[in-house]
Amino acid sequence: MKTEIEKLPEENPFLLILEGIFNFLFDLFKTILMVFVIAFLIRFYLVQPFYVSGSSMEPTFKNGEYLLIDEITYKFREPERGEVIVFKFPQDPKENYIKRIIGLPNEKVEIKEGEIIIYNSCYPKGIKLKENYLPPGTKTPGSLPPPLEGHYLKENQFIVLGDNRSNSSDSRVWGAVHKKNIIGKVWISLRFKWKKLKIGNFVISFPTIEKWSKFRKPIYNLFFFLFSQDKFYWNSF
Repeated sequence: MKTEIEKLPEENPFLLILEGIFNFLFDLFKTILMVFVIAFLIRFYLVQPFYVSGSSMEPTFKNGEYLLIDEITYKFREPERGEVIVFKFPQDPKENYIKRIIGLPNEKVEIKEGEIIIYNSCYPKGIKLKENYLPPGTKTPGSLPPPLEGHYLKENQFIVLGDNRSNSSDSRVWGAVHKKNIIGKVWISLRFKWKKLKIGNFVISFPTIEKWSKFRKPIYNLFFFLFSQDKFYWNSF
């Protein structure tokens, strides 16, 4: 029995090279597209970068500090007392503020002799708030405006104050913050410091990280800074 073997046509080396280049470029395109999609989702749905302008949160956050705001946590739980949040200013939603949560929904908050008193179902007679995040001896001047003074907060309302109690525009001035105006909680803070390096007759300036702080969350890659524009918020007027 005779077996015939058909000779396969020789492939063009030039076409093989073109095919290899095409496959490489296509894989590269898919990788870049996937990175951009992930960065987009993180940037617009999970985390946003901001930086501090003002002194109302000193000494916790100083002017020029960069912050990463966690936008996802409050979709699964309620904001908690003591957390630092970024929110839309109730009187002008185009502006963003940063403050610390002091009073929660269905609570009454009073300021007496520089101390904050919280009234709720657990402490109907009131309890003095311990604020270990403030420098020792810090007092809270002023009082809450008439709609809040002596009254319990409604559902989804929060009392917020700046850590720099003597220099902060907060709930003592313009009232409560509604939950719908909360953008998220502070996750990571970064403070940069410029240093100079002299090489011969040349002086090179470069940024170094002076402060790196995280708040109840693990640190992830910060590559989404590369895919976003800076956003600003004011915390003192």
